[in-house]
Amino acid sequence: VMALLQLATLATLAFAAVRSPRSMRALPVMSGGGESAVAAAPVPATAPPATAAFGAFEWKQHWYPVAWARDCVLDVPMKVTIFDEDYCVVLRGSGRTPIALRDKCPHRSAALSEGRVTEQGLVQCSYHGWAFDGEDGECKSIPQLLDPAAAMLDPAAAIARLPFVPPAKSCADAVAIQVVDGMVWMHTQAKTAAEAPFPIPRIPEMSDPRYKVLPAVRDFPVDHSLLVENICDPDHGLFAHRALGFDLYAASAAHPLTVAVEGAAAMPVFRSSVEAVPKLTAKPDSGKAKRAKGGEPAGPLHASTRFDAPCMVHMGRRDAGGNSSFLTAFWVLPVGVGRSRFLSAAISTAPVLPPRWVQSVVLNNFLDEDTYLLATQQPKVLGAELDAHTAAATAAAATGSQ
Repeated sequence: VMALLQLATLATLAFAAVRSPRSMRALPVMSGGGESAVAAAPVPATAPPATAAFGAFEWKQHWYPVAWARDCVLDVPMKVTIFDEDYCVVLRGSGRTPIALRDKCPHRSAALSEGRVTEQGLVQCSYHGWAFDGEDGECKSIPQLLDPAAAMLDPAAAIARLPFVPPAKSCADAVAIQVVDGMVWMHTQAKTAAEAPFPIPRIPEMSDPRYKVLPAVRDFPVDHSLLVENICDPDHGLFAHRALGFDLYAASAAHPLTVAVEGAAAMPVFRSSVEAVPKLTAKPDSGKAKRAKGGEPAGPLHASTRFDAPCMVHMGRRDAGGNSSFLTAFWVLPVGVGRSRFLSAAISTAPVLPPRWVQSVVLNNFLDEDTYLLATQQPKVLGAELDAHTAAATAAAATGSQ
């Protein structure tokens, strides 16, 4: 049993990155600019300024993942929060589709997520019993309007017989929801998936039967912007985590990082790639070419990272054909100002992955190393953003009054 646990722990450590001992000596301080060298992809002369292009980005017009489907209890409402707004989400059994409603009963504003799911698959408010169709939000039942005698004998039959007409303003607000690649996705500005202007971003390996997926989730007291930036930043790994694997994704003057922006400004994709060799931690013989079977030099692997705005990042070391046997993926849900939900997955062709409880112990210890640093950074960054926003609003008001 101990051998099995040790094997599982080692496999989980591979997900967190190749770690070095805490007792290792201090790493060298970089000189000549400090940050990793970046070689930007050529930009057409006619391209609009970045600030103008990304000004068209609409945060609320995109899909966001809120949970792993395997973590949801069927037919039990749960509350999720996106952009400081609460929603009631239900993954229903018996072949019914998942549903999502704004977490506010139109009757007395009680939270629908504190309610229940009826035998008919309706979301019933636990305050006064109003019941709603989660697919369109229509109010289907107000118990106080039923025939009391019939309702006492057989409530379900009474609801079915009565030609119920919901009063004005008695319907809940439904939003689009789907389960894709084992994740629950929501679109807060669309009623149905067909109304959403953009598709759900996907990672092909997650639906490939050759790969296994080990999911994780954690809520952070850290803003979405800071957490996404942290995930995409390989240079912090050697210092914040003492994890050598991050150095493969970093860049140097000898191994510059190439960055490209693809897609429309409304749904941009950012790609970066660098030769997957040590830079700061390189040894004198680390530049020797590796040999493939047959003695021919093996092609270099490239450490590739892709960010699909606004919330998905995945990375891995890929060969010339773009193939990788192990990927790490991250999704960051903007819960609200200073709050995020972090969902991640190890995606691997390995025959066995460690159990989630082992992964949880190791990964959460790893993430703690980021959390404290980001929490110290957050007041200063968000404070500066608030000051800039207040100054811009004041200037705009002054201009308008002239």
